[in-house]
Amino acid sequence: MANVYFNFSGGGTWGEPALDVPTITGKKFHTGYYFALVPVNTKKLSAAISNTAATLPISGSTATYSSTGGVVWIDNERITYTGKTSTSLTGCTRGTNATAAVSHVINSYVKFYRFDQKVNSNYATALSEVGSHVGIRGVLARYPWRAIETAQGVYDFTELDSILADMTAIGKRLCFMVELRSTASEEYMVPDYVINNASSDTGQFQFKGVNNPLADGWYPRLWNTYTKNRFIAFLEACAAHFDTHDNFEMFQLSETALGNALSTQPAGFNTVPGDYRSTTTGYFAGLLESTLALNTAAPNTITCQLLNYDRSVIKDLIPPLVAAGVALGCPNSLEDEAGLHTTGATPGIFEHFKTYKNVVPICPAIQLPEMFYSNLTWFLGNPTTGIDNQGNPPSGGVVPNPTFATITGFLKDPLYQSNYIFVTRAEFAAGTSNVTGNAFKDDFLTFVSTAPQNVAGGDLNATQPSKYDSVITV
Repeated sequence: MANVYFNFSGGGTWGEPALDVPTITGKKFHTGYYFALVPVNTKKLSAAISNTAATLPISGSTATYSSTGGVVWIDNERITYTGKTSTSLTGCTRGTNATAAVSHVINSYVKFYRFDQKVNSNYATALSEVGSHVGIRGVLARYPWRAIETAQGVYDFTELDSILADMTAIGKRLCFMVELRSTASEEYMVPDYVINNASSDTGQFQFKGVNNPLADGWYPRLWNTYTKNRFIAFLEACAAHFDTHDNFEMFQLSETALGNALSTQPAGFNTVPGDYRSTTTGYFAGLLESTLALNTAAPNTITCQLLNYDRSVIKDLIPPLVAAGVALGCPNSLEDEAGLHTTGATPGIFEHFKTYKNVVPICPAIQLPEMFYSNLTWFLGNPTTGIDNQGNPPSGGVVPNPTFATITGFLKDPLYQSNYIFVTRAEFAAGTSNVTGNAFKDDFLTFVSTAPQNVAGGDLNATQPSKYDSVITV
C-alpha cells in the first residue's frame, strides 16, 4: 500500500484517499447478518484458593459452565477444568498456557470474557440457530491478542479453527474480531511476554470510563515500537493462517474510543481540553499502521476497522483506511446518539458511512446498548436535560419497545446502505434489566426468518464496493 502520509499535528490529513482507483482484487464478500458470540455471565470465587487448588468454589450456581470441562481465567491465570458440581469447578489444572499459578482471594472473578468462546458462550445453541436460519450468514468470534499468542511467536488457533470447521460444515462463515480494549481492570489484552519485556514499557495502558473515576480496562501501547511490532507480527500470523480459507470472511479491529486518561498515563497521552475524550496520537498512528499491515497480509479477506470516537481522530484515520480498501464499521448503532450522527468539520461515523458507501464495505454492529434502547439510559448523561455522553442533545425521541426491525431500519437506509450487520447474541428476557419488549435474541431470530431477510445476505446491500476490482461471492 503506497502513498499514505501521516500528520498528527491536527489540521492535516493522514492519508491520500485515491478513491477513484480500484486496487483490491479477490476479496471475499458475503454480505448479511452475522451473530457475534459473547461469553455468558462471569461468576466469583466463594472462598480463597491456594496456587495448587484443584477445585474452584463458585458463588451461586454453576449452571452456565460446561459439565464436560472448559477454560476460565482468574486475574491473569488461565485454568482448565474437567467437571463441575452445583457449587464448584473440579479437575482444575492451574497456570495453563504459560500463565502463573497463584493464590486468589475470595470474590475474585472467575471469568470467561472473550476467551474460549466455544465452551463458554452457549455455543451449541448458537450453532444450531445459525444453521437453521438462512438469514444468518455466520458468526463473529471475539478474542484478544493474549488469547491467541500464548508465548512469543506461538499462536494457538485451535478454538477458532474448530469454530471455522463448524461454520464450513453448515455452509456458513467466520469473522474474527481482534479485541484491543478490555472492559475490566483485571482483564489484560496483551500477552505476558510483551508486558514483561524491557522494551515494551509494560506493553499496555489503562483508561477509565466516561463517568467512572476508576480504571476500567486496558489498551496496548501501540506507540511503543516493540509492542506495535509484536502486534503486527501477531496480525500477520492471523492473516497467514486464515486468509485463504473459503469460509473465513473478515478480520475486525475493535472500536477506537479510548475513554478518559488516567493521571498516571505516560507522556504522549493527551486529554482534549474541555472534552471527556482522550486521545494518544501515537496510539492511533500505531493502530493505523497495524490495520494497514493486516489488510496487506490478507489480500483475500476483508479487514474492517470499527470507529466511533474521538471524531477529530476518526476524520483523519478514515482516508488512508479507505484508500487501502479497509471496511468501515462501528461498535454501536444507536439512532439517537448524536455523537454518531454529527455533521460538520468532525462528523460522526454515520456521516462517513454516507460518504463511503459502495466504495468500501459498511459494517455496523448492534451490541448491548441497543438491547436497552427503550429508555436510552445507557448513553444519556442527564435524562432531565437530554444531553448525551458526547455533550450533544439526542437527535430524536425515545422509541418505546422497539423491534429489531426498528433498530436496524436506518442501517439499511439508502443513506448508509450497510453491507454487513453484526448482532450480539445475548439472551435477555422481556423485562430483564432495562429491556422492555421481546427477548432480544428471539426478536432477531424472528426478524431473519421473515421476508426479505430470510435469504442469504438478507436485505443488505450486496453491491460490489468500487475499491475492489473483483469479489469472491461463492
